Amino acid sequence: NELFQTISGGIRTHATSVNVTSPATALLQGFTGNYFITVSTEPAWPWPKQISRQIWVGTYDGNLSISGQSAVCPGNTYTYEATPPGGQQMGGLSYQWTKPSNWSIQSQSANYLTVYVPQYNPDYGVVQVSVNNGCGVSANGLTVFPGYGCDGYYAISIYPNPATEELTVEMRAENNVDALSSESPKIDEVLLVNSESEKVKSSVQSANKYKFDLRGLKKGRYFIHVRMGKEIVKEQVVIN
Repeated sequence: NELFQTISGGIRTHATSVNVTSPATALLQGFTGNYFITVSTEPAWPWPKQISRQIWVGTYDGNLSISGQSAVCPGNTYTYEATPPGGQQMGGLSYQWTKPSNWSIQSQSANYLTVYVPQYNPDYGVVQVSVNNGCGVSANGLTVFPGYGCDGYYAISIYPNPATEELTVEMRAENNVDALSSESPKIDEVLLVNSESEKVKSSVQSANKYKFDLRGLKKGRYFIHVRMGKEIVKEQVVIN
């Protein structure tokens, strides 16, 4: 806290600090909430002065909010904000964010997270933030799901999975766009690979579908790699 005293020819600054310990009785009773602390000057100063500060005691459970877009569209960027009680000015806070697995982080700064939702096969789930204020960790999340007002976009569909004799990979259009139009994404290659990323089979294309004959392959886990320019969509499949 800085206290000021006027002298001839200007202002002189006097700095002092006060250490405050939260009441032990309140913590023992499980109290969580706001405290207001007021510091007053000594009578020796030319005039009385009071400085008030708000502090939070305990974890933020049930009081931590997160804001941002729930209904998201593939190929777009979104920003999420976490707001603890009293705001970011409370200080001494550490944040940890989690997001759907194939979303990419564009930027992250304390209580802000900016992410990009991939154009093809985006995951959905929860954008979550955990905040440690020194009294413990509190968390809150926002469920994200496909937006209903999105422009047309595309997804990669793989079926059946598990598969036995044949597997199909299909470029699927959403929101009434044409998967076979000249503007649709161009698939360069579709491969079936094993757990060591070794090529097992190439596909046979028919329109916007890519088929694999699985007869003769060992049972187990494999992966489909769909290459579109610089982007590769990877999905696990099981052969029975």
